Amino acid sequence: MLDLDERELALNDIREEINIVLSIKNFISEEEMKSFREGFPMFTEMEIREQLVEITGDSSYIDNYDFQEEILQSNEKVIKNTCVLEQSEITETLDANKVEENLKAENITVIREEVKYNQLCIEWDWPVGVNKALVCYRNDKFPLKPEEKDCYKFTVEKGFQEKTGEFIINKLKDESYYFWVFPIIFENGDMKYLEGKKRLVVNKAVGQIYYELKVKKNLLRQVKSVKILLKTNEEELTLPPTVLVAKKGSVPIFKSDGNEIYRLDYTVIGKAKSVEIEVPQESIIKNTYIKLFIEDEKSSTLFRIIPPKKEQMYV
Repeated sequence: MLDLDERELALNDIREEINIVLSIKNFISEEEMKSFREGFPMFTEMEIREQLVEITGDSSYIDNYDFQEEILQSNEKVIKNTCVLEQSEITETLDANKVEENLKAENITVIREEVKYNQLCIEWDWPVGVNKALVCYRNDKFPLKPEEKDCYKFTVEKGFQEKTGEFIINKLKDESYYFWVFPIIFENGDMKYLEGKKRLVVNKAVGQIYYELKVKKNLLRQVKSVKILLKTNEEELTLPPTVLVAKKGSVPIFKSDGNEIYRLDYTVIGKAKSVEIEVPQESIIKNTYIKLFIEDEKSSTLFRIIPPKKEQMYV
Protein backbone atom coordinates (compact mmCIF):
# COMPACT_ATOMS: atom_id res chain seq x y z
CA MET A 1 0.00 0.00 0.00
CA LEU A 2 1.28 3.51 -0.85
CA ASP A 3 2.09 5.88 2.01
CA LEU A 4 0.78 9.45 1.84
CA ASP A 5 3.92 10.92 0.25
CA GLU A 6 4.13 8.19 -2.40
CA ARG A 7 0.43 8.58 -3.15
CA GLU A 8 0.76 12.35 -3.60
CA LEU A 9 3.73 11.90 -5.94
CA ALA A 10 1.76 9.37 -7.99
CA LEU A 11 -1.24 11.72 -8.11
CA ASN A 12 1.04 14.49 -9.36
CA ASP A 13 2.22 12.14 -12.12
CA ILE A 14 -1.40 11.47 -13.11
CA ARG A 15 -2.22 15.20 -13.20
CA GLU A 16 0.87 15.81 -15.30
CA GLU A 17 -0.11 13.09 -17.79
CA ILE A 18 -3.66 14.51 -18.01
CA ASN A 19 -2.40 18.05 -18.62
CA ILE A 20 -0.09 16.79 -21.37
CA VAL A 21 -3.04 15.25 -23.23
CA LEU A 22 -5.20 18.34 -22.65
CA SER A 23 -2.48 20.52 -24.13
CA ILE A 24 -3.06 18.67 -27.41
CA LYS A 25 -6.85 18.41 -27.40
CA ASN A 26 -9.89 19.18 -25.26
CA PHE A 27 -10.88 15.71 -24.10
CA ILE A 28 -9.58 12.44 -22.72
CA SER A 29 -10.55 9.43 -24.85
CA GLU A 30 -11.31 5.93 -23.58
CA GLU A 31 -8.04 4.73 -25.11
CA GLU A 32 -6.12 7.33 -23.09
CA MET A 33 -8.13 6.41 -20.00
CA LYS A 34 -7.02 2.80 -20.50
CA SER A 35 -3.43 4.02 -20.73
CA PHE A 36 -3.83 5.88 -17.43
CA ARG A 37 -5.21 2.74 -15.77
CA GLU A 38 -2.30 0.64 -17.03
CA GLY A 39 0.28 3.27 -16.11
CA PHE A 40 -1.11 3.85 -12.61
CA PRO A 41 -2.45 0.49 -11.40
CA MET A 42 -2.29 1.70 -7.79
CA PHE A 43 -5.39 3.85 -8.40
CA THR A 44 -8.93 2.87 -9.35
CA GLU A 45 -10.47 4.27 -12.51
CA MET A 46 -12.85 6.30 -10.36
CA GLU A 47 -9.90 7.97 -8.60
CA ILE A 48 -8.36 8.85 -11.98
CA ARG A 49 -11.69 10.20 -13.24
CA GLU A 50 -11.98 12.34 -10.10
CA GLN A 51 -8.64 13.93 -11.00
CA LEU A 52 -9.99 14.60 -14.50
CA VAL A 53 -13.05 16.36 -13.10
CA GLU A 54 -10.90 18.42 -10.73
CA ILE A 55 -8.61 19.57 -13.56
CA THR A 56 -11.20 20.15 -16.30
CA GLY A 57 -14.31 21.01 -14.29
CA ASP A 58 -16.17 18.55 -16.55
CA SER A 59 -18.24 16.23 -14.36
CA SER A 60 -19.28 14.07 -17.34
CA TYR A 61 -16.11 12.01 -16.82
CA ILE A 62 -17.87 10.66 -13.72
CA ASP A 63 -21.52 11.18 -14.70
CA ASN A 64 -21.10 8.91 -17.74
CA TYR A 65 -19.09 6.24 -15.94
CA ASP A 66 -20.58 2.98 -14.69
CA PHE A 67 -18.67 2.53 -11.44
CA GLN A 68 -20.58 -0.66 -10.63
CA GLU A 69 -18.61 -2.42 -13.40
CA GLU A 70 -15.36 -1.38 -11.70
CA ILE A 71 -16.58 -2.83 -8.40
CA LEU A 72 -17.39 -6.15 -10.12
CA GLN A 73 -13.97 -6.23 -11.78
CA SER A 74 -12.30 -5.44 -8.46
CA ASN A 75 -14.15 -8.28 -6.74
CA GLU A 76 -13.19 -10.70 -9.53
CA LYS A 77 -9.55 -9.62 -9.13
CA VAL A 78 -9.68 -10.27 -5.36
CA ILE A 79 -11.15 -13.74 -5.92
CA LYS A 80 -8.58 -14.50 -8.60
CA ASN A 81 -5.69 -13.35 -6.40
CA THR A 82 -7.03 -15.42 -3.49
CA CYS A 83 -7.08 -18.52 -5.70
CA VAL A 84 -3.50 -17.84 -6.78
CA LEU A 85 -2.38 -17.53 -3.15
CA GLU A 86 -4.08 -20.79 -2.22
CA GLN A 87 -2.45 -22.53 -5.17
CA SER A 88 0.98 -21.15 -4.22
CA GLU A 89 0.61 -22.58 -0.74
CA ILE A 90 -0.02 -26.02 -2.24
CA THR A 91 2.55 -25.87 -5.04
CA GLU A 92 6.15 -25.15 -4.04
CA THR A 93 7.63 -24.96 -7.54
CA LEU A 94 6.45 -23.24 -10.72
CA ASP A 95 6.27 -24.89 -14.09
CA ALA A 96 9.29 -23.93 -16.23
CA ASN A 97 7.01 -22.67 -19.01
CA LYS A 98 5.27 -20.30 -16.60
CA VAL A 99 8.59 -18.88 -15.51
CA GLU A 100 9.43 -18.21 -19.17
CA GLU A 101 6.11 -16.39 -19.62
CA ASN A 102 6.80 -14.20 -16.59
CA LEU A 103 10.09 -13.13 -18.16
CA LYS A 104 8.43 -12.04 -21.39
CA ALA A 105 9.43 -8.51 -22.39
CA GLU A 106 7.01 -5.80 -21.26
CA ASN A 107 6.19 -2.42 -22.73
CA ILE A 108 7.00 1.02 -21.29
CA THR A 109 4.07 2.32 -19.26
CA VAL A 110 5.10 5.78 -18.02
CA ILE A 111 7.50 8.43 -19.27
CA ARG A 112 8.48 11.41 -17.13
CA GLU A 113 10.10 14.65 -18.21
CA GLU A 114 11.83 17.69 -16.73
CA VAL A 115 12.77 20.96 -18.41
CA LYS A 116 15.33 22.98 -16.47
CA TYR A 117 18.08 25.45 -17.35
CA ASN A 118 17.43 25.06 -21.09
CA GLN A 119 17.83 21.29 -20.81
CA LEU A 120 15.18 18.65 -21.39
CA CYS A 121 15.40 15.25 -19.77
CA ILE A 122 12.95 12.39 -20.35
CA GLU A 123 13.17 9.16 -18.41
CA TRP A 124 11.30 5.88 -18.21
CA ASP A 125 11.36 2.79 -16.02
CA TRP A 126 13.08 -0.06 -17.86
CA PRO A 127 10.44 -2.74 -18.55
CA VAL A 128 11.06 -6.39 -17.69
CA GLY A 129 13.09 -8.16 -20.37
CA VAL A 130 14.17 -4.95 -22.15
CA ASN A 131 17.77 -3.70 -22.24
CA LYS A 132 17.65 -1.27 -25.15
CA ALA A 133 15.26 1.42 -26.42
CA LEU A 134 14.93 3.68 -29.46
CA VAL A 135 14.06 7.33 -28.76
CA CYS A 136 12.41 9.09 -31.71
CA TYR A 137 11.23 12.68 -31.71
CA ARG A 138 10.00 15.49 -33.93
CA ASN A 139 9.02 19.12 -33.29
CA ASP A 140 5.80 19.17 -35.31
CA LYS A 141 4.04 15.86 -34.63
CA PHE A 142 4.61 12.37 -33.24
CA PRO A 143 6.73 10.03 -35.37
CA LEU A 144 4.56 7.39 -37.03
CA LYS A 145 6.89 4.41 -36.59
CA PRO A 146 10.47 3.52 -35.52
CA GLU A 147 11.59 3.29 -39.15
CA GLU A 148 10.42 6.82 -40.00
CA LYS A 149 13.16 8.83 -41.71
CA ASP A 150 12.01 12.39 -40.94
CA CYS A 151 12.69 12.32 -37.21
CA TYR A 152 15.58 12.35 -34.76
CA LYS A 153 16.59 8.88 -33.52
CA PHE A 154 18.79 7.80 -30.63
CA THR A 155 19.43 4.35 -29.17
CA VAL A 156 19.71 4.08 -25.39
CA GLU A 157 21.13 0.96 -23.71
CA LYS A 158 20.38 -0.12 -20.17
CA GLY A 159 23.33 0.12 -17.79
CA PHE A 160 24.25 -2.53 -15.25
CA GLN A 161 21.47 -2.79 -12.61
CA GLU A 162 19.97 0.42 -14.02
CA LYS A 163 16.27 0.85 -13.32
CA THR A 164 15.63 4.07 -15.24
CA GLY A 165 16.36 4.92 -18.86
CA GLU A 166 17.29 8.52 -19.66
CA PHE A 167 17.59 10.79 -22.70
CA ILE A 168 18.75 14.43 -22.53
CA ILE A 169 18.56 17.33 -25.00
CA ASN A 170 20.68 20.43 -24.37
CA LYS A 171 20.03 23.91 -25.80
CA LEU A 172 16.30 23.58 -26.34
CA LYS A 173 14.38 25.29 -29.09
CA ASP A 174 11.27 27.28 -28.27
CA GLU A 175 9.15 24.48 -29.71
CA SER A 176 7.20 21.38 -28.81
CA TYR A 177 8.95 18.00 -28.61
CA TYR A 178 6.98 14.93 -29.65
CA PHE A 179 8.71 11.83 -28.25
CA TRP A 180 8.01 8.17 -28.91
CA VAL A 181 10.18 5.68 -27.01
CA PHE A 182 10.21 2.13 -28.43
CA PRO A 183 11.57 -0.81 -26.36
CA ILE A 184 13.83 -3.04 -28.46
CA ILE A 185 13.72 -6.83 -28.12
CA PHE A 186 15.32 -9.72 -29.98
CA GLU A 187 13.42 -12.83 -31.08
CA ASN A 188 15.30 -15.64 -32.83
CA GLY A 189 18.10 -13.20 -33.57
CA ASP A 190 15.77 -10.61 -35.17
CA MET A 191 15.43 -7.13 -33.69
CA LYS A 192 11.84 -6.02 -33.03
CA TYR A 193 10.15 -2.96 -31.51
CA LEU A 194 7.40 -3.07 -28.91
CA GLU A 195 4.51 -0.60 -29.08
CA GLY A 196 6.35 2.00 -26.99
CA LYS A 197 5.07 5.08 -25.24
CA LYS A 198 4.42 8.65 -26.44
CA ARG A 199 5.21 11.85 -24.60
CA LEU A 200 4.68 15.50 -25.61
CA VAL A 201 6.88 18.14 -23.99
CA VAL A 202 5.81 21.72 -24.73
CA ASN A 203 8.78 24.05 -24.32
CA LYS A 204 6.73 27.20 -24.56
CA ALA A 205 3.87 28.72 -22.67
CA VAL A 206 0.50 27.39 -23.80
CA GLY A 207 -1.97 30.22 -24.28
CA GLN A 208 -4.93 29.76 -21.96
CA ILE A 209 -8.34 31.09 -22.98
CA TYR A 210 -11.28 31.42 -20.63
CA TYR A 211 -14.85 31.95 -21.72
CA GLU A 212 -18.28 32.63 -20.27
CA LEU A 213 -21.73 32.13 -21.74
CA LYS A 214 -24.09 35.05 -21.10
CA VAL A 215 -27.66 33.82 -21.49
CA LYS A 216 -30.60 36.23 -21.35
CA LYS A 217 -34.18 34.97 -20.94
CA ASN A 218 -37.56 36.69 -20.92
CA LEU A 219 -40.25 36.45 -18.26
CA LEU A 220 -41.44 33.18 -19.77
CA ARG A 221 -37.91 31.73 -19.37
CA GLN A 222 -37.44 31.69 -23.14
CA VAL A 223 -33.93 32.34 -24.41
CA LYS A 224 -33.62 35.88 -25.82
CA SER A 225 -29.89 35.89 -26.57
CA VAL A 226 -26.62 34.01 -25.98
CA LYS A 227 -23.27 35.76 -25.97
CA ILE A 228 -19.82 34.27 -25.51
CA LEU A 229 -17.20 36.31 -23.66
CA LEU A 230 -13.58 35.38 -24.44
CA LYS A 231 -10.81 36.30 -21.97
CA THR A 232 -7.14 35.54 -21.35
CA ASN A 233 -4.38 36.45 -18.91
CA GLU A 234 -1.89 36.79 -21.79
CA GLU A 235 -0.87 40.26 -22.93
CA GLU A 236 -2.24 39.45 -26.38
CA LEU A 237 -2.86 36.35 -28.47
CA THR A 238 -4.69 35.41 -31.62
CA LEU A 239 -7.17 32.64 -30.96
CA PRO A 240 -7.48 30.29 -34.00
CA PRO A 241 -10.92 29.41 -35.42
CA THR A 242 -13.18 27.78 -32.83
CA VAL A 243 -16.58 26.04 -32.86
CA LEU A 244 -19.47 25.96 -30.43
CA VAL A 245 -20.90 22.47 -29.91
CA ALA A 246 -24.28 21.79 -28.27
CA LYS A 247 -25.45 18.52 -26.71
CA LYS A 248 -28.57 17.51 -24.81
CA GLY A 249 -28.27 15.67 -21.51
CA SER A 250 -24.55 16.22 -20.84
CA VAL A 251 -21.55 18.41 -21.67
CA PRO A 252 -19.86 17.56 -25.01
CA ILE A 253 -16.55 15.79 -24.31
CA PHE A 254 -15.04 16.34 -27.75
CA LYS A 255 -15.80 18.32 -30.91
CA SER A 256 -17.85 15.61 -32.65
CA ASP A 257 -19.80 14.76 -29.49
CA GLY A 258 -22.79 16.96 -30.33
CA ASN A 259 -24.15 19.47 -32.86
CA GLU A 260 -21.91 22.21 -34.18
CA ILE A 261 -23.99 25.38 -33.90
CA TYR A 262 -21.59 28.26 -34.58
CA ARG A 263 -18.06 29.00 -35.80
CA LEU A 264 -15.80 31.80 -34.63
CA ASP A 265 -13.02 33.08 -36.89
CA TYR A 266 -9.54 34.17 -35.77
CA THR A 267 -10.01 36.41 -32.75
CA VAL A 268 -7.46 38.72 -31.11
CA ILE A 269 -7.84 38.90 -27.33
CA GLY A 270 -5.63 40.06 -24.48
CA LYS A 271 -5.44 40.78 -20.77
CA ALA A 272 -6.98 44.21 -21.35
CA LYS A 273 -9.04 43.21 -24.38
CA SER A 274 -11.78 40.65 -23.76
CA VAL A 275 -14.11 39.98 -26.69
CA GLU A 276 -17.87 39.42 -26.59
CA ILE A 277 -19.59 37.71 -29.54
CA GLU A 278 -23.33 37.15 -29.91
CA VAL A 279 -24.49 33.77 -31.19
CA PRO A 280 -27.20 34.11 -33.86
CA GLN A 281 -30.64 33.32 -32.45
CA GLU A 282 -31.33 30.73 -35.16
CA SER A 283 -28.18 28.78 -34.15
CA ILE A 284 -29.21 28.29 -30.53
CA ILE A 285 -30.48 24.86 -29.50
CA LYS A 286 -32.49 25.14 -26.29
CA ASN A 287 -32.04 22.86 -23.29
CA THR A 288 -28.49 21.90 -24.26
CA TYR A 289 -24.99 22.22 -22.89
CA ILE A 290 -22.73 24.39 -25.05
CA LYS A 291 -18.94 24.04 -25.13
CA LEU A 292 -16.21 25.78 -27.11
CA PHE A 293 -13.55 23.78 -29.02
CA ILE A 294 -10.58 24.73 -31.18
CA GLU A 295 -11.49 23.77 -34.76
CA ASP A 296 -8.06 22.42 -35.79
CA GLU A 297 -6.61 19.98 -33.24
CA LYS A 298 -3.07 20.87 -34.37
CA SER A 299 -3.58 24.34 -32.86
CA SER A 300 -4.43 22.71 -29.52
CA THR A 301 -0.70 22.33 -28.81
CA LEU A 302 -0.49 26.13 -28.57
CA PHE A 303 -3.78 26.93 -26.84
CA ARG A 304 -5.90 25.52 -24.07
CA ILE A 305 -9.54 26.48 -23.62
CA ILE A 306 -10.74 26.55 -20.00
CA PRO A 307 -14.54 25.99 -19.86
CA PRO A 308 -16.84 27.46 -17.19
CA LYS A 309 -18.63 25.30 -14.63
CA LYS A 310 -21.10 22.77 -15.96
CA GLU A 311 -24.21 24.66 -14.82
CA GLN A 312 -22.96 27.79 -16.57
CA MET A 313 -22.79 25.95 -19.91
CA TYR A 314 -26.52 25.16 -19.99
CA VAL A 315 -28.84 27.09 -22.27
